[in-house]
Amino acid sequence: MTIRHALSYLLLALVCLPGARAADRTASEWFDQGLDQLTDQKFADAEASLKEACRLEPRYKEAWSALAKAFRGQGKADLAAAALREASLAPTQRTGAPPALTDEQKQVLGAAAGAGGGKALPDLPKPDGKTADGQPVKPVRLSALGGCQYADTLAARDGSLHAVFNERADSSHAYYLYYRASSDGGATWSPAKNLSDDESGRTASYARLAQDAAGRIYAVWKYMAVNDVIDGPGGYATGQIVFRCLANGVWSPPVNVTDPATPGFSWSLTTAADGSLHLLWSQTPADAMRAMNNWTFFQYCNQVVTARLEGNGLAARRVLITPKPLPTEAEIAAADAAGHPIPGDDRRPRREGILNLQAMLRADGTMAFLGEHPGVAEGASDQQTGRRLVFWDGQTLHRLYEYEKYQSYPTWNDPPALLTDTRGEVHVLRAPEKIAVPCIRDYTLHEGRLGEPASVIECANASGKIVSWHAVALPHGRMAVMATVCPDRNAGSPYFDLYLTVSDGQGIWWPPINLTNSKPGTGGQPMFATTGVSALGRLFATIISGDGAYLSATTGARQNALFVQF
Repeated sequence: MTIRHALSYLLLALVCLPGARAADRTASEWFDQGLDQLTDQKFADAEASLKEACRLEPRYKEAWSALAKAFRGQGKADLAAAALREASLAPTQRTGAPPALTDEQKQVLGAAAGAGGGKALPDLPKPDGKTADGQPVKPVRLSALGGCQYADTLAARDGSLHAVFNERADSSHAYYLYYRASSDGGATWSPAKNLSDDESGRTASYARLAQDAAGRIYAVWKYMAVNDVIDGPGGYATGQIVFRCLANGVWSPPVNVTDPATPGFSWSLTTAADGSLHLLWSQTPADAMRAMNNWTFFQYCNQVVTARLEGNGLAARRVLITPKPLPTEAEIAAADAAGHPIPGDDRRPRREGILNLQAMLRADGTMAFLGEHPGVAEGASDQQTGRRLVFWDGQTLHRLYEYEKYQSYPTWNDPPALLTDTRGEVHVLRAPEKIAVPCIRDYTLHEGRLGEPASVIECANASGKIVSWHAVALPHGRMAVMATVCPDRNAGSPYFDLYLTVSDGQGIWWPPINLTNSKPGTGGQPMFATTGVSALGRLFATIISGDGAYLSATTGARQNALFVQF
């Protein structure tokens, strides 16, 4: 500890003598104490001190910046980004009495306080699809054609809601990606805008929305062939990853991330502590495409790349993992002529593609990700292995789990998830394929290994089935899981229920809520569901389900995108 630190603590100790009130301390004193605590890497203590500095002087630019560092030191990326935004808005000079805190400042300073380590959880819905106060939900149908696959909804910082969904008129048409927005909390929505119709007839697969620190909104998806059916969030089909940017009310043209020379497969979005948005994707390298005469499939997407989304382009592009370069025809011929032929295994692309990508930027800016690796897929059968769940920590690819050899598990629609809680703990969520009772489990991740799991949604007995599920991050380190469950897959008239569970950010999950309580013979089946929290703190969900009213019986294979706010 430096002499300045010691004098600072002595001054604060004198200020805090019995009878003195904490409120008597100035913002500068709180700031100095917070800086000292940051130096000593006491991030939680620094957070408390710096929040007091910001409460007393909301214009304190340096205090907001230091608070962001304290948040980052605890893995609270969302809060760090919010604090940095407040720092960017603060004036360089402060004159006159401090102004009142804005609502956004109150949210940042009120978050991560108390035993829960974060802002209070939103009110949770009641069973039977009721709102938190017991009123029936009023779903809004976003789609029009009745042939939906996936949907995503973004709650923007200005309070507006933005939704995308892919749908088609019938099986003879491609899926197109449509966008709608709401400025009144989801009561009414703008007309649907087709974001993906480029006259190519290609299908727009799974898509996501995200917002960066500048307030720009991005829609990311992958174009693929109409007849490709194995894709989903996991990204198994070959295609072209693209995005469009919404800025000042205008959508950019589609921006190509991959191209035919380096086809894309799996991809994932993540946000940095400064609010910047980063894309991670896997692709087949150009030399492998040349070696295979411009043909590829998912086992060959063994190059992993990341870049920052910056308006109408990509910035800070980096290759994280790439296979050994393949020799050119000229190099092969030269080696043959010299009498030192290149081994056949070194001439061919390796089947080491990485799918089911789930990206995560660490507090120090290091890109980490969860993914699926084919394992050892070549050579003698006794040397081959099953597929593997892997984790990239920024330098090393760790094997977390190995699937049974020669078995195929359809994880492309429900890939394992990678999330961070309020404490900075990293969580892997997955649906185990070998289990007494079908369930979704939460594993903490420590030093490249999965910890002891906890079941977050579980079927009542072994005859049940997790049909589909999706995990998402909520504000301030919370997490949520939505799952479609079939209580009895052996029943003559199977039925399906949609369950929701939310974590408190400290590793504790709320008991799952049955949102539907369906009855045998109804036939309704929510195919895909995700959730989020609006700017007003209300929980909402976007659901792909049957025609008609909220989660009613389906008619044929018609599925619509529904927005429900609880």
